[in-house]
Formats: sequence, C-alpha cells, structure tokens
Amino acid sequence: MLGRFLRKASPEGRTLLEVGAGCGVTGLIASRYGFAHVTVSDINEDALLFARANVLKNGLEDRVSVRRVDVASTRLDEKFDVIAASEVLYLEELHRPLIKFLLRHLARREDAVAMLCTDTRRKMGRFFKQAERDFRIEEQLVGIRTTGDDGEEERRVFTIHRLHHKHP
Repeated sequence: MLGRFLRKASPEGRTLLEVGAGCGVTGLIASRYGFAHVTVSDINEDALLFARANVLKNGLEDRVSVRRVDVASTRLDEKFDVIAASEVLYLEELHRPLIKFLLRHLARREDAVAMLCTDTRRKMGRFFKQAERDFRIEEQLVGIRTTGDDGEEERRVFTIHRLHHKHP
C-alpha cells in the first residue's frame, strides 16, 4: 500500500529509509520510482536475509542497501529525505523511541517527510499524540479490496500518515 504513495514524494535524487521493512518490497518499489538511494532496514535477521535476496534478484544492489536497524538503539550517520514504514506502531513501547529516531534521521528540510502506513483495524495507542509535539501530521484514508485467507473478498482501510518537522 505504502509503495504506491512514495511516488508522490518526488523521488528523483532523494534518499529513502524504510524502517521495519521485512523483505523490503516497499523499498524496492521506491527504488524503481527513482529514489537515488534506498536503505531497507529491519531488526529481524531473517527478514534482512530475504531483503538482500530481493535486492540481488532485482539487480538493485547499486541503489538499495540493506542494514539492521533497531529504532530504540541504532544511531545512523546520515539523514534521509523520506522515511517510510508500514505497520510498525503496534508495539506501544517503541512509540517514543520511534519518534526520537525520526527526529534524528529525517532531514531538517521543508520537503522531508516520514510516511507511515497503518491499518485502521489496529490500535496505535498514543503515538500520534506524542508525535504532534514535534511533527505536523497529515492523514489520508485509503480503502482497498482484497481476498482474505478464506477466499472471500474483504474491504480494508489504511491511513497514510505524513509527518513533517514542525521546525525544519
């Protein structure tokens, strides 16, 4: 879901960090849209192995890197134009560390954005209440139709949250 919205982030020449990437599909899509460099990250070693395989299989090793990132403890030496994440807010104990991570690693420019995708069926706790102290937040609801595990069509609704520094 999030991958298709990254095209609206004016990708040409920009950098992107995907947090909690799993096998890295969103990062691969972002790379195809024209981001100059994409970093796909996760805390799970198996997910990182699959992400590396996907990067190689798609011939994107010159534009996509894979690294282990724990938002609660990792300090990167760079800032990113876009930080993207899907379904990472279900662990309430990571809310404040994620906000601090975004503050440290999202570039301090007006056009820098963190894009978070959440399923409206999940509870997000107080993440956005905490985040609104430091970020201006825009939200967009997106509905899709999909086939459930039982083969029945179902409708799902997601929210794309765009976070911008209040004081770039």
